[in-house]
Amino acid sequence: RQKTKILNRPVVFSFIGQAEKHKGLSILLEAWEKAGFKANEAKLNIAGKGSLSSRLEQESAGRQDIAYLNNLDREGVEKLLAATDVVVVPSLVYENSPTSLWEAAGHGLRAIASDIGGIPELSPFLDLKLVPPADSDALASAFKKIVA
Repeated sequence: RQKTKILNRPVVFSFIGQAEKHKGLSILLEAWEKAGFKANEAKLNIAGKGSLSSRLEQESAGRQDIAYLNNLDREGVEKLLAATDVVVVPSLVYENSPTSLWEAAGHGLRAIASDIGGIPELSPFLDLKLVPPADSDALASAFKKIVA
């Protein structure tokens, strides 16, 4: 994918991390529903495994706009990043320096992340939109602004 300010359709958002509650996946799914995208407008990829894996499989089953990719090896993560426009880190807990944001920076990608812990300190290194933690309305609004 070409990394420019003008994004192709559908705009591809990706979460890469543990499939655990503290990573904000419930907020991510709630925000995605609020944004109300059609599959030709935007797509959400979720990669990672954990206690929420079964729920993510159920939530994404038969949907065109959400894909649950389970656990990816390094090559799989690289392929996903190459197909991604925006990395999403909706964490509910203090994160020092999330790997997925450094990966986004290394690939020249935009990112949306919770304004918590050390995450704001990464803003000089990538195009980072900060949202309040646990605020699905703010996250949905950030999605819409990028897709608009």
